[in-house]
Amino acid sequence: MHRTMFKSADLNEIIAWYATHARIRLSADRSPSFETPGLRLDNRMVGRIRVARSRVPADLVLTTASTEVYALATVHKGRLDVGEATDRWRITPAMAGFYRPVRAPRRNRIQPSTDMTYLQIPRADLELHLENLLERYIPGPVDFSPELPMAGVPAWLRLFRVFTDVFEDFHSALHRPLVTKPLAEALITTLLYAIDHPYRELLHKPVSPARPRHVRVVVEAMRADPESAYTAASLAALAGVSVRSLQQGFQKHIGMAPLAYLRRVRLSRVHDQLRHGDCTVAEAAHRWGFTHLGRFAAAYASVYGVTPSVTLSAAR
Repeated sequence: MHRTMFKSADLNEIIAWYATHARIRLSADRSPSFETPGLRLDNRMVGRIRVARSRVPADLVLTTASTEVYALATVHKGRLDVGEATDRWRITPAMAGFYRPVRAPRRNRIQPSTDMTYLQIPRADLELHLENLLERYIPGPVDFSPELPMAGVPAWLRLFRVFTDVFEDFHSALHRPLVTKPLAEALITTLLYAIDHPYRELLHKPVSPARPRHVRVVVEAMRADPESAYTAASLAALAGVSVRSLQQGFQKHIGMAPLAYLRRVRLSRVHDQLRHGDCTVAEAAHRWGFTHLGRFAAAYASVYGVTPSVTLSAAR
């Protein structure tokens, strides 16, 4: 089935498709009156953003075990009650919802005859965009407030509707990369300014001087290919500067040395892999270049507040 477009009225098929193509693990509790003929999902890719609309005919509970996207959801009719650990929130025609990647199983109770439209932003895209705005490393996932009022048709909602209009216009210019990429960046920026999160106040502070080119080049290379066997010398050569200049640039603009930043990126990839629960701690650590498991576990816990085994256990 083509990854850029998917339609279905079969719940089991929808769950399987999301697991395979969207890296979202779902399970469902159906009510006795649940009837699949009234179920509808239409899901499409617009650049790197996935947009979807759905209709649920009867009471349905979907549990999200893992996901690697941030999602913006609106309800046109009906209601969605969401719970994750001790947090509870509600999505209604007056209140949108913003989902971050899950840290504990998330229970989504969809009321009968609920119509929803939503879009999904890859986790790496949003976090890298926030890093670029703040000129600093962001250890994700970012804790966003889950509720977003829709009163007054705010800027984020207008941009959201630009993306969801593709359901009515299959030949939309949004399918062209030159159009999609700047609009996607504008949407992410607007959401980062509109929703409460730990870095929101920093976005409103005076802008610091931009990172120099040699720092940007190395950051982008490490995030794009963290499995490479980088050294301080090879990174400096990549940027076209001396090792000393690169070290000073990173300390000034990133707050850590280049190889320390690389370890953070690799820890993030280990964290992502463990949250999917399809490997052992040792396998994930070794894949991303951590050969001493004791030091790796200590570094992991210092960033995520729990040991790698706790993350893995929560995913299984």
